[in-house]
Amino acid sequence: YILYAKQVEPFVTGNGDSWEPIKRDSTKMTKLIKNGQQLFTAAKDDFIKLKYGYQLVRLAQYSRQYAETIKFYDDYIAPNKTNSVLQPLALSLKAGALNGLGNKKQAAYLYSKSFNASVAKRVSNYISFRWVVDFKSDKNEYLSVCKNDKEKAAMLALFALGSTENEL
Repeated sequence: YILYAKQVEPFVTGNGDSWEPIKRDSTKMTKLIKNGQQLFTAAKDDFIKLKYGYQLVRLAQYSRQYAETIKFYDDYIAPNKTNSVLQPLALSLKAGALNGLGNKKQAAYLYSKSFNASVAKRVSNYISFRWVVDFKSDKNEYLSVCKNDKEKAAMLALFALGSTENEL
């Protein structure tokens, strides 16, 4: 797995010191996706499968294959019940794919779930949530996708974090 992850890394990370946009080779990324699917299938341990699934979701997201990102999350991550930080990290990648496909309300919902599930990438999830929400819209439009009061509270907290109003 480590060898595969090291091959994937240059395609899913950026160089914060560079002024130039990141160049991603979609052909190489597609080959890595195919290789990762084979490795996922061959893996026996659920935790290792989760790791491969996460890499596949990342590769699809960063190569702007948004429908594939969602499919990979649904096929490789969602059914895996291994308790790991990779679950909410992958969920936020799915949210990004939904945003890329124009489904901003569902993306906001998943960013709020990921924000609430883990401290990992919490700032990124908050910024992404703020990016996808249309603050001229009624909050209830966004809250309508939440499944319970806990999820509504998490989403309302994200709305309140960026507000200058009294949000009590």
